[in-house]
Amino acid sequence: MAAQTQAYYVSQTSAKQISDGNAKLSSTKKPALSSYPNIYGSTKIFSTLGYYLSVALMTTATAVFAATMRGDWLMFFVHYWKQNEPSDPTEPADRNASLTSHIVNHVPLFQDAWMYSLASVGVSYVTFFGIGGFLQCYFYIRQKQNPEDWKCQPTKWLSSKDEISEIMLGSLNMTIGGTLSGFITAYLINGGSTTLYWSMHEMGLPWLIISTVLTFIYLDAGAYYIHRALHFPPIYKNIHKWHHKYTAPTAFSTTALHPLEFLWLQGLMITPIFFIKIYSGAYIGIVLYSYYYGMMDHSGIKMEAVWPWQPNTYFHDDHHKYFHVNFGFNMKLWDWLHDTLRKTTRTYGEDVFWGKGKEVHKQQ
Repeated sequence: MAAQTQAYYVSQTSAKQISDGNAKLSSTKKPALSSYPNIYGSTKIFSTLGYYLSVALMTTATAVFAATMRGDWLMFFVHYWKQNEPSDPTEPADRNASLTSHIVNHVPLFQDAWMYSLASVGVSYVTFFGIGGFLQCYFYIRQKQNPEDWKCQPTKWLSSKDEISEIMLGSLNMTIGGTLSGFITAYLINGGSTTLYWSMHEMGLPWLIISTVLTFIYLDAGAYYIHRALHFPPIYKNIHKWHHKYTAPTAFSTTALHPLEFLWLQGLMITPIFFIKIYSGAYIGIVLYSYYYGMMDHSGIKMEAVWPWQPNTYFHDDHHKYFHVNFGFNMKLWDWLHDTLRKTTRTYGEDVFWGKGKEVHKQQ
């Protein structure tokens, strides 16, 4: 899923810039492959291969960055472990034993949790500063002279102080998220009770599709209503304002939240593990999709939407620019239902709460 959207954006930037480092973006139309200087060979096939290779590399780097920022890559490990776990004929058919049975039988539910947590946090830091640093340099340093071609807010930049702040705060939350992911991993590996199922065929194709769609809608709706609650004046001023100081966000802003807000949102993403009967692979896909676009939405980089339900990056960037509007993430549906979509006929500001803005009165 991410590859198609990232391909759209990288098709405007990466292939040409890799060849001469000075080319400019087109924010509306993908240049023809023939317009790129050919560094991949003298034939069209090599030029095409080079273009798609650059797309694949940029997409992969962004996806890995998104997957590791909170330690969610460990779910791949759990998924693989559970699918290949050797069967024990003495065990009951229900492998997801209850918490009570673990206590009675002295089974350590969180055995090796710290080992998983250390691995999670370590990988998070490597990708945060490695891949994240590369993407930051690639756009915000290398292309700083032509921001109107690629940046959502080309005249607005974070101060050096705020850039350091978002990295420090993001690092703190990565540590929290990585530790939490480590304990959840240990819990699942050691047979903790969960509503996830590990075989795609266990519940049949209809339920696989229905549960995937319902979980996606549930998480997106939950994120919207939590976000609306965070904009309630007392909560905003004491908690959510930490995030809104980054009015021209970058990818590092994604996890630059008050720790309480970070835990609240992480708690939402974890709930399907315990309350929704969903295939583990589908759940992982939804989580990674949400985090991938969450990072893209905070990148400050122009990117059109491919999927019909997914807003473009301007949508959330406008939320940081205008504050109390456009609260949704992966769909505009909830903003449409509650009339919190940004309108050009209204004015907005940090002191204009409730998502409706103020009507613009024309002078007579």
